[in-house]
Amino acid sequence: MVPSLPLDGMGWGLRRRLISSLLLVPPVLAAVILGRPWSFLLLLVLIVVLSWEWTRLTQGLFLPASGIALMATICLGVSLAGLDLWLTALLALLAGGSASGLLVSGRRWQGVWQLLGSFYLGGACLALYYLREVESQGLDWTLWLLAIVWTVDVFAYMVGKSVGGWKLWPSVSPKKTWAGLAGGTAAGTLVGLCGSFWLLPHPHWQLALAAGLLSLVVQSGDLVESALKRKFGVKDASALIPGHGGLMDRVDGLLPAAVALAIALWLGA
Repeated sequence: MVPSLPLDGMGWGLRRRLISSLLLVPPVLAAVILGRPWSFLLLLVLIVVLSWEWTRLTQGLFLPASGIALMATICLGVSLAGLDLWLTALLALLAGGSASGLLVSGRRWQGVWQLLGSFYLGGACLALYYLREVESQGLDWTLWLLAIVWTVDVFAYMVGKSVGGWKLWPSVSPKKTWAGLAGGTAAGTLVGLCGSFWLLPHPHWQLALAAGLLSLVVQSGDLVESALKRKFGVKDASALIPGHGGLMDRVDGLLPAAVALAIALWLGA
């Protein structure tokens, strides 16, 4: 417990966040642990929702043709990766993202955002697939990553609220503080170190260092999404999850962290 958290003014909001988390975490963990087909179904849900939220965020439309094309593009990319056609999968993201951009009815720069979404979201989904289904000890790595991401999210929020202090980047995210960054990074590093003792047979100091770096990546992903929302003048990616906003608001740190970990493991293979 953190007694200094300002629960009086925002107790209901915190309760909604907690209830939503308790409802969502068990099925996510079950799908990850059980593996195919459940993990693939979970990834499919992630692709559909994130593609919809990205299009809604960047275009302000519910589900235009460009959004459907973005969903199909990322699904195709992951399917090709499942056939071990990784280069073809990346080319599919490029081609499909370009086609999705051409379908945008607004200004040209809005079409560029569809291409960027294809790589940002599609690359993260490919990374998540690689971590769980391709990498040796994929389940262990995925659980280790999720533990770090969730820990960073919780402690960055709690420490930032309770300690306050200097703002991290007030023009982009006025509520985030340097104290929250430090608290989230320290907690994520500690969880990564603890996980190394029973999940992964690697030098503990290396995994502690990796966990610290991933903790910073997680929080940078949060800042990236905050910058996007500020650019397009929206509060949340959607309102799907009570107390949290959209799915993208919950996995904004997971997406770049999954890419960073997948690349590190691939280079070390």
